[in-house]
Amino acid sequence: MNLEEIRSRLNTIIRTELTKAGMKADSSLMNFSTTISVRGTSIEIAVTFPKHFIYVDEGTRPHRIQYGAKMPPVSAIMEWISLKTNLPRTVGTAFAVTKSIQKRGLNHPGMPAKRIWNGIEKSFNETLLDRLVEAVVSKLEEPVDEDLKGLFDGTKNFE
Repeated sequence: MNLEEIRSRLNTIIRTELTKAGMKADSSLMNFSTTISVRGTSIEIAVTFPKHFIYVDEGTRPHRIQYGAKMPPVSAIMEWISLKTNLPRTVGTAFAVTKSIQKRGLNHPGMPAKRIWNGIEKSFNETLLDRLVEAVVSKLEEPVDEDLKGLFDGTKNFE
């Protein structure tokens, strides 16, 4: 299994855990990205969610104009609305949602982020960790294997 296959399976694990937590398949939070980077013997796995993830996870206080706070951007709300089938996809709807968030805030919807990440980590450790180590070791061995092959078949000369 190579790193791209591991990344793909990690995406599946994350989608599964988000679905278990009540996230719908059409949610914009399903549009995350993952990368796996190997630098020497160091492995970095990064998961990047859309900018508004923190507000879905933690909620937001009311945006009181008297305190100088701005309304949420209408464009971001339009993007969110475009993924929902039960709301009219108009600027007026987006503006109404924006005004509501400004006035009332956005309550924490109770998405259990800690439980989600624990589930992702547990599934990853059970199914992919050993394969990731094998893929990285294999990647690290490639240059050594090429050098040894060249040494034995006479195509490389080490001085």
